[in-house]
Amino acid sequence: MKIRPSKPEDCQQISEIVSSATEQLRKIYRPKSSGPHKINEFSSIVSLANGSITGYVEYKLTESCLYFQGLAVKLEQRNKGIATQLIQYLAKLAKDKDLKSIELATIEETGNVAVFQNIGFCITSKEITEQFISDAHDSLYKVYMRMKIE
Repeated sequence: MKIRPSKPEDCQQISEIVSSATEQLRKIYRPKSSGPHKINEFSSIVSLANGSITGYVEYKLTESCLYFQGLAVKLEQRNKGIATQLIQYLAKLAKDKDLKSIELATIEETGNVAVFQNIGFCITSKEITEQFISDAHDSLYKVYMRMKIE
């Protein structure tokens, strides 16, 4: 598997992967409103196998950490370590910039907290979020997580 920065010509494949992943998440929660469109301040990387994109993640470097969001893996490629490899790539980027951690936020009800804990992330805080709504849950919890870079 190869990991590289995303390119404009990757847009169609990325869109399909993100759309599929988002469809799965929308069964659990959805934004209250789309809000104003923000200029994307994130960079992104993709994973490839046999010339096809298998995974995608957006990230940004801050003064203190590398923050990522929008991690998505092609449905038929899940449970093959792709997310872990994308995060390891991000860890190397962070380390090369002398950053000490990688951070993320996830919705607890998706089950992703345990996935990130298995990769090495720890919970730093948790709060009820008013940003999203759910037909299945009365309240949704936004969980902030961090993995230290060594």
